[in-house]
Amino acid sequence: MKLFTHFKPLYVHRVQYVGLDPDYKKSQFDSYEPDSEIKSKPSISEKTASLAEKKRKKLLGGKDASQVSKVEIFLIPKVSEAKIQEKKKELIEKEVKECTFSPQTLNYKGGA
Repeated sequence: MKLFTHFKPLYVHRVQYVGLDPDYKKSQFDSYEPDSEIKSKPSISEKTASLAEKKRKKLLGGKDASQVSKVEIFLIPKVSEAKIQEKKKELIEKEVKECTFSPQTLNYKGGA
């Protein structure tokens, strides 16, 4: 008897899940079927669609968006290499400008 009382919650859950308990009401999640057809499709606003179209045109540089796959659009780098190099040069110039040490060196040619 002690063993039955220990596992009684599991037994009650099983009876409810299998459907043998007539008093148990199923929730909406018990009847979920993953293969069922989706009834509503998500939609985006007209403003969002126009902003996305402008962004695609800007990324493609005048090419028609219908001729380019979405994968190719995702592979387009967001920042061009020229801008990256320009930023690197600016950082180096800033670093050199802030440096207060400037050594005086002699032009020495070795091998006498």
